[in-house]
Amino acid sequence: GSILTPLQQVVNAQKFALIPLSAAWPMASLNPACALRIPYWGALVPGWRASLTVLKVEQERNHLEVLGTMIDGKWCYTSDELVERGAPRVS
Repeated sequence: GSILTPLQQVVNAQKFALIPLSAAWPMASLNPACALRIPYWGALVPGWRASLTVLKVEQERNHLEVLGTMIDGKWCYTSDELVERGAPRVS
């Protein structure tokens, strides 16, 4: 087990194991969903649950910032930057 969040695990995979984001992100999303045989999770597919995290990637600093979170098709968190880009403000 781990006390790290999936986001921190992805950051660590990039930083310490030099795994690119395109490979590290599925390790924290699609792969666990498949391993646990959780249907309709881990990918954005029509008809599946729309749960996602919008990230801002700063490659030069090896930094990820959460801009928004959607769970089951509803925004739970939106940053000011994401609202400026057209996402609804979440109260």
